[in-house]
Amino acid sequence: MECLRSAGVADEDGNWCGGQTVVVQVGDILDRGTDEAGCIEVLCKLRTQSRDVGGNVIMLLGNHEILNADLDFRYAKSGQFSEWKEDHGIASKFVEVFRGKRASIFKRGQGSMAMIMSSMPVVVQIGDTVFCHGGLTWAAIDHGFQALNRDTSAWLQGRLKEKPGILEPVVADQMEASPLWERTFGTDTIGSRALRRVDGMLRELGASNMVVGHTAQLQGVNGVETRAGRQVWRVDVGLSERRGRIECLEVVQSEAGSTVRKAVIGQHGRVLDAGGRLQRHPGRGGGEEGLSSGPVLSTAPRQPCSA
Repeated sequence: MECLRSAGVADEDGNWCGGQTVVVQVGDILDRGTDEAGCIEVLCKLRTQSRDVGGNVIMLLGNHEILNADLDFRYAKSGQFSEWKEDHGIASKFVEVFRGKRASIFKRGQGSMAMIMSSMPVVVQIGDTVFCHGGLTWAAIDHGFQALNRDTSAWLQGRLKEKPGILEPVVADQMEASPLWERTFGTDTIGSRALRRVDGMLRELGASNMVVGHTAQLQGVNGVETRAGRQVWRVDVGLSERRGRIECLEVVQSEAGSTVRKAVIGQHGRVLDAGGRLQRHPGRGGGEEGLSSGPVLSTAPRQPCSA
């Protein structure tokens, strides 16, 4: 919630105040700390409130959401078996009810959390920016984003019996075939081959940016630029477990959908020029590679929302 307040989209009471802003959460809400039910509840509430005024909160599916839909709880913390109430009305802690209770919540076609996850897409494109949990793959593009999201939703609702193969962590051409499991784009160094692939995929989509999570960036939100000037932004900063910085990426687009500017919003609304967090391709003439803290655009907190 602190991150949402810093970004100016939630007020002190936890209600939406972001107007027509679109917030994208890039997946793996589950298995990340002991307040996952509370996180889901807050985001669902803000999604409803934001849509009432022309904004949106988009929660993407991550690989851990799919693991739980498969009733694979190997990464769930012990406390996460007791915090779920069947109707999700209150995200408070209850007496330990073990794995059976969690399984009933996540059972495809029946469980309340499976139904919530069926409303969460795998990949979305907003203007010239593509958002996915792990990273774009040609398999996802060939499948089609709309069809991929529709098929995944149907599987979670129990209307499609066979799990879409693209949700599995299948290796294809030395890359993960699934946009949920691809991890190449979160590593410290993205190889030239992978960057060329990004260029090709974004060009195919008429996009300039890809925003991913999946791999924690404890140094904060950061990006990598391709030779053609397209950008990969890594925004998983370990918020749920408080392992990294409280930060998010702001992308401002024109009415035509092209990116006008980017900024990194830090704790208490501190605004950093995103260019200082971008590893520029040496062939682009953008200076030396590497990350810096970035020039500060505004040291004063953003004006908080009125409660």
